[in-house]
Amino acid sequence: MAEPWTSLAEHVKRALVLAKVKVRHEKVFVVGGIHNVDAFDGVLVGEKVDHELRYRGVVEWGFKTYDVLRLLREARFSRQRISPFADLHIMRNAAWLEPRLLAEVSYGEIVDGRLRAPTWRGLVRDEDRSSLSRSR
Repeated sequence: MAEPWTSLAEHVKRALVLAKVKVRHEKVFVVGGIHNVDAFDGVLVGEKVDHELRYRGVVEWGFKTYDVLRLLREARFSRQRISPFADLHIMRNAAWLEPRLLAEVSYGEIVDGRLRAPTWRGLVRDEDRSSLSRSR
């Protein structure tokens, strides 16, 4: 026997109340390197904490072709021998960059100082940089 309509409506209400919602955060991070320049496995990002650049993780998803090309071009011209991060000195297949580029990154949360489920949103344009520095 089928359930009455009112019972079905209660199931729908309960399902709507129990719906899971993922919260995403967005923040601007400093690009400090590229992981595996030959295959482009992602970008190493960090943030300034007490006048030091602290490593926050590798962003591997969400890149558009023009972002990858710009990052690879930047790697040719602003590569450096040592890590710009105060807390990450060695990483296999890392190409360290001068920390000049800013990137907008979406992430789930920060756990133990590392980004969880980071996604690339794009490079911060030069005209947007001035508004960032004024708002801080």
